[in-house]
Amino acid sequence: MTILDSLKEVLNRKTALRVNKFGEYTSYDLKVIVALFVLSAAYSDGKVNRDERMALLRVLEKQFLFSDSEAVQVLEVAEFLLEKDHSLQDFACQIQKNFEEAQRVTLLAMYIQILEADGVVTTDEMIGLEQILKLLQLDRSNIDVAKEILKEEKRAVEQ
Repeated sequence: MTILDSLKEVLNRKTALRVNKFGEYTSYDLKVIVALFVLSAAYSDGKVNRDERMALLRVLEKQFLFSDSEAVQVLEVAEFLLEKDHSLQDFACQIQKNFEEAQRVTLLAMYIQILEADGVVTTDEMIGLEQILKLLQLDRSNIDVAKEILKEEKRAVEQ
């Protein structure tokens, strides 16, 4: 089963995420949780413009090692986030349990990268960012840390 299939099944509530013999989520399913969480950033203001779409494709390809076609297909799955009213709280709870603070800050950086892709962060997006901070159990100072991660990544690419 592909990650795309897993995303669709989780969003349609046809399946739960799998666990290993120790009752922990598999790395594959944690990847699904994080992908769903990142997808929600693109839809935080109810629409996705071209710049946000391109940033989202880059994140999916870079962070999740999706091929171009897989990344495009995953974007289609994101439509379910709007239609199914799927709770970010479900995903955030699993992220809190399975990720260290530094990893959650990296996830916050991915989220911010998508929010800032079009050069405008709307009031709705700021409200969404505040919600994400609470869900990830991070404080506002982590926004600066996340933005520094993005700057370092940009400098690395430019060199």
